[in-house]
Amino acid sequence: MMFFGPAGVGKTESAKIINNSLVKGELFRQQFSMFQTGEFASYLFGGSIDSPCLAKDLIKREGNVILFDEFNRCPPTFYSAFFQMFDEGIYVDKNFELSLKNSIIICTANYESRGEILSALGSPLFSRFDHFISFNPLSREAKETLIRNKFSEILKSWDADDRNILQKDEILKNLINHADSFTNARNIEKGVKGSMARTLVLNMLEEYEKDTNA
Repeated sequence: MMFFGPAGVGKTESAKIINNSLVKGELFRQQFSMFQTGEFASYLFGGSIDSPCLAKDLIKREGNVILFDEFNRCPPTFYSAFFQMFDEGIYVDKNFELSLKNSIIICTANYESRGEILSALGSPLFSRFDHFISFNPLSREAKETLIRNKFSEILKSWDADDRNILQKDEILKNLINHADSFTNARNIEKGVKGSMARTLVLNMLEEYEKDTNA
C-alpha cells in the first residue's frame, strides 16, 4: 500500500495503528531519509556478509507489518530492489533470500496525487502497489482535536505544581484560537510544548522578581 499526502497528517501513525491491531510486536519501520546514496545501495542490495542490510533487519522483525517511511527518498536507480518483493513477496539481495508472504507492506510518501506517484516511480513499480490511500491536509476540527489531545498528554509529564499553573493559564484556549496557524501534527506538538514551557518560564521569572523586590 502507498499512503500519500502532506507531511504530518497521520500516515505513519496509521501504519502503527494497523500494526498494533494485528501484531503484538513492534512495527518494522525503516526511514529511507536516513540513507545517503552509497550506503543505501549496500543496504538494499547487500554488501559484505557482516554489513548491515535490509534483509538482516527483515529477518529480525517481530511481525508482518512492514513500513518503508518516506519512500519518495529512495533514488530511482534502486527501485528494482522492490520489484520481486512487491510482486511475489520474496526479497533477494547479494547474500540472502527470504519470504515476506502474508506481510502487509506500507510505503509513505509526500506525493500529492496518483499521477505524481506514477510519474515519480514509473509504471513497473507503480503497478506493483495494490492500494493507494490519500491523506488530506488537516481540517480545522482535526487540528483542534489534536491540540486538546496533545495538551492533555503533555500536561501529565509535569509535576502537580506546574500542572496547576498550566491549567489556570489560558494556554489551551489561545492555542485553539490559533489552530489555523498549524499545518500538521508535528508543529502542533511543538507549538503546544513551546507554549507550556514558555508559560512556566515566565511564571518562574515573575516569582523571582517578587522574591527579589520583597
